Amino acid sequence: MPCFACHRVSEYSGYQTDPVVYSRPDVMHKIYQHIMNESQAINQILADDQDMTPLTDDEQTYYDAATVCGECGVAFTAANHKVRHHDHVSGQYLFPACNNCNLTLKMPNRRRKVTQGHNANKNVKLYKQQDKSFFLLVLFHNLKSYDSHCDKTFQETVHRTPQENDRQRARR
Repeated sequence: MPCFACHRVSEYSGYQTDPVVYSRPDVMHKIYQHIMNESQAINQILADDQDMTPLTDDEQTYYDAATVCGECGVAFTAANHKVRHHDHVSGQYLFPACNNCNLTLKMPNRRRKVTQGHNANKNVKLYKQQDKSFFLLVLFHNLKSYDSHCDKTFQETVHRTPQENDRQRARR
């Protein structure tokens, strides 16, 4: 009988969930339902964008002394300046980053916010209503051959990797 087990893993213990195990004939429907519920819960967590907490004296000293990006190791330049990278869930300062890395590390739907005192001539848009949907990566383990069939609703919603699409075509 087909079954599934799932749980949310996070560095924040308050956002982790206990494993859910299900084994019945309608397992694909239950997987889909569970993933959609998890997606909504995770979107709510990520949509609550926390401003960065003030730096401690040690963090400020470390930031001021930094000459290279904490992510890529490249020296800061006028064109790729130093910024304070922070965790948008907790608000905690993480490390000095170059602007390019900071923009790369942000969640895909995060929009730049107009901050107090920001020069309005810099062509920055204020987004009053952000898209609250985030990309949710779901990993399926051990879906060889017979286990990889899905119900129609699930197939229409899931975006497979190119490699998986090639395998699906080869089975036809």
